[in-house]
Amino acid sequence: MDQQQLIKDWYIRYHSIFKSRYTLAQKNKFLQSLEADIKQFRDDIKLDHFKFYEKNAAEYRNLYVGNIKNAKVIFSTYYDTPSKHIEAYEFFNIEERKRKKTKLILLSSVLYLLIGLAITWFIAMPIFQNFETFTWQFISMVIGMIVYFFFFGQLAQGWPNRQNLVQNTSSILVLLLAISKLRKNKRVAYAFLDAGSLNEGGLDRLREETSAKIYHLDSIGSKQELHLLSSDNNLSHLISAQKVDNSYQLSLEDLRSLQLNETNMNQVLAIIEKVSKEVSK
Repeated sequence: MDQQQLIKDWYIRYHSIFKSRYTLAQKNKFLQSLEADIKQFRDDIKLDHFKFYEKNAAEYRNLYVGNIKNAKVIFSTYYDTPSKHIEAYEFFNIEERKRKKTKLILLSSVLYLLIGLAITWFIAMPIFQNFETFTWQFISMVIGMIVYFFFFGQLAQGWPNRQNLVQNTSSILVLLLAISKLRKNKRVAYAFLDAGSLNEGGLDRLREETSAKIYHLDSIGSKQELHLLSSDNNLSHLISAQKVDNSYQLSLEDLRSLQLNETNMNQVLAIIEKVSKEVSK
């Protein structure tokens, strides 16, 4: 299969079929597909399971390509889907992202609760008072209430953002393309990280496991300018963003774009190729 066909297939798969990577089941399906795609070019794949603390019921997974212990450089990105938000995305400010997520969940929950109370008072109560238990009206209302509380529980956890081509499918596509183009290099590894849109837990886990230089990609496919930012000697961030005062941001319009910035994508791929050649000398 030629490169253009691969890109087309990956675009459809990860922008349409596996675009939601929010629940455990969705992440499992994504990782299975990702591993199958990578195995066309590499077989040195490892799935790393971790928790944020021992008694935490939730388990997270990073997928590594290559030996992260021996690698000199690692190119990484996160694969999990961010929750819906109604404000600009601010890079590196985890606490601010948490605040915005909590604010949206709170406002949505209050509105949803008010709607539920109105339905209960004006529709459910009259049905329960005037119809027998086994009538279709009574049964339909009971089912409706079960569905209502199911979605109420989902709302409390936040809703996945389905418009995620920029954040962060674009970065996944570039890493897949790099893996397919570059020959196997023991000094170069790749990492697809979990919990990146939550609290960067997957990146923290990777840094605990390796001393390699890490280039971390985030939302590189937007129309905004590409930036290479170093936070310390072992970690650099590749992002496309608009600089606002002392922060880097993407507007809702940028995040919801259905067009990839091919210039940015090609520039990131060129950086990966250049760095890979330098460390292989």
